[in-house]
Amino acid sequence: MRRIIGAAILIALTLAACGQDSETSEGTSGAQTVEVRMIVREVWPDVAASFEAGDEVRVKNTGAFVGEITSVETTQSLFAVETAQGELNATENPVMQDVFLVIEGEADVSENGYAFDGTYVYINDQIVYLTPTVSFFGIVTSMEAAGE
Repeated sequence: MRRIIGAAILIALTLAACGQDSETSEGTSGAQTVEVRMIVREVWPDVAASFEAGDEVRVKNTGAFVGEITSVETTQSLFAVETAQGELNATENPVMQDVFLVIEGEADVSENGYAFDGTYVYINDQIVYLTPTVSFFGIVTSMEAAGE
């Protein structure tokens, strides 16, 4: 039930962010090179292996080009296991993996945020992205313009 509620909230936030995509911003400082860090949580090993440096990343619903992957790291996903005493311990998932991506691209940076090809991308958004071989939910963990 929590997952259904979480999914509904996620869809509402994604739709709200999509409505901001077409807004124009005043005070735009122009296109800058931006480093985007993203996590892709709990994917099958074959999906994790499909990410490669040099792959293009796009926002699925708009096709906006975010950038090219410059770094890929994978680790085993963690999940909570309850002990007999009621404590929770972090344990590695024997199957699922987390993928950490570094993406370099060009964005219009303004007080409204980071716009990639007119689509605003925000930290902590979980939206669907595309590479040439995979569609995935990515969570942006940080974005920094070059020189910051």
